[in-house]
Amino acid sequence: MRGKIRVKRSEDENYYAVKTIRTAGEGDVQLLTQKKEDIRKRRNAKNHQKRA
Repeated sequence: MRGKIRVKRSEDENYYAVKTIRTAGEGDVQLLTQKKEDIRKRRNAKNHQKRA
């Protein structure tokens, strides 16, 4: 599944979030999985540097 969250403002100056979800194809699944792993590796490396 793919999705995104958008923040919108109503006419009476209130803010709210709109979440959109749609199914992903096989190519998208592989791309999203790889992207998620890359982000996790970078985050772990960054946190490791902070602790050292």
